[in-house]
Amino acid sequence: MKKTTLYFLTTILTVFASTLSYSQSTANYTITVTTTWNAADHGSILDNNLPNDPHWSPLAFVTHKNENEFFSLGDIASQGVQNIAETGGTSSFQSEVSSAIAANTADQYKQAGFSPRGAISSASINNVTINEAFPLVTFLSMVAPSPDWFIGVNSESLRSGSTSNNGWKATYSLDLFTYDAGTDDGLDYASANAASNPKVGVFMINGAPLNGLKIATVTFTLNSTLSSASFENTSGFHVFPNPVTTGTVSISNLKNSKIETIEIYSKLGQLVKQYLIADKDSNLQIDVSGLNRGIYILRINDELGLSKSQKLIIK
Repeated sequence: MKKTTLYFLTTILTVFASTLSYSQSTANYTITVTTTWNAADHGSILDNNLPNDPHWSPLAFVTHKNENEFFSLGDIASQGVQNIAETGGTSSFQSEVSSAIAANTADQYKQAGFSPRGAISSASINNVTINEAFPLVTFLSMVAPSPDWFIGVNSESLRSGSTSNNGWKATYSLDLFTYDAGTDDGLDYASANAASNPKVGVFMINGAPLNGLKIATVTFTLNSTLSSASFENTSGFHVFPNPVTTGTVSISNLKNSKIETIEIYSKLGQLVKQYLIADKDSNLQIDVSGLNRGIYILRINDELGLSKSQKLIIK
């Protein structure tokens, strides 16, 4: 039994190490939605004003691999999308994301509130790690109050198709417009509930009161990228012991560059440890005793802004 178990573990580790050698890159972004909802552009049909207590529901955010996974123009809204558009509730949408994660078509759900409460507001998903295997972003927020209206982005890819930034898009912004979920026939902000029967596909609102005009902007700010495609020894640095068995890693600098930060990432590109080197020492030891056994990516950043990465094995 022990021999069988050891063989199984050895096989898994071999396959895992082989997979990691060709693993995909990740990028860290901050994603900020800033609203511009105003009476001049989006005034009520009734009196050209905004409704009482204009606000936004929490921003529901997911990263995934297939286009149109959660909503698409012309398609009937899911229950999760309908609930966000009509009430701002996110629990059904979160359940849909959980099912997609279980099916390996999505990998994470995040949520952020808008502040301050009002027509002009903003919400941010800060320092989110995007994996190349799940490079598409979808998010939604209800225009509140309204019958079934929302703002959102559907399947926005953060991959650029170029070699710069390890293939990730540099910082950029998009204008956002208002969509009707097709589940309520109300025509104005304060219209009484009037369930659509039958429901119609999601569509952009080009008529009053939204008038097809921009109502918000989203900015995707690229913070950093990490490529784990190659794990050759880091040039100019000597990391030992590797594999680590003592809970301590030593790093010596063969070119006498000044190390500024050291970062350790999981196999999925999540930052799990960061060390700030206050005295810019060229030779140092770092404590990794709190990390579980496994394979990680060690990134060394120097004071010139240059960085090198290599595989780190902790036993």
